[in-house]
Amino acid sequence: MRYGITMFSSVLLPAFIILFIILSIRDGVGYVFAALLLFVIYAMSTGITVEEDQVVQHVLLFRKSIHRRVLKPEDIEKIVFFHLGGSNGKAVIHTCEGKNMQVTESNYEIMAYLERFSLHHNITAEYGEEYRQH
Repeated sequence: MRYGITMFSSVLLPAFIILFIILSIRDGVGYVFAALLLFVIYAMSTGITVEEDQVVQHVLLFRKSIHRRVLKPEDIEKIVFFHLGGSNGKAVIHTCEGKNMQVTESNYEIMAYLERFSLHHNITAEYGEEYRQH
C-alpha cells in the first residue's frame, strides 16, 4: 500500500512566493533567493509505502525521488502507535540501529497497514492508551 503526504502545503505559500518575487523586483536579490527557497519547500513531499516485506519512506522534490529509506522486518525493533489530537495518529518505527522513522497521518488506513505489518512479521507493537479510543 502506498500512501503519500505533502509537506508544507498551504494556500498561503504561493501567495508568499509571489510577494517575494514582487519585492525582489523592487528591492533586490535577497527576496529572489527567499522566493526560490519557498518554492522548493512547497514542491517537497514525503510518502510511505508499506509492502509485504518492507516499509519504504520516500522524500520527493517535484515528484522525483531525492531520498529513499527502506526498512526490512529484521531492521525494526518495535512500532509505537499513539494519538496526537484531533484525528491525527502517529507511529514511530524504532530501528535496531537507532534511526527511528516517524509516520504522522490524519488517515488511520496507513496505521492499519503498519499494524498488520507488525503482526505478520512478529514485530513488537506498543499502543498509547488514547490510540485505541479513536
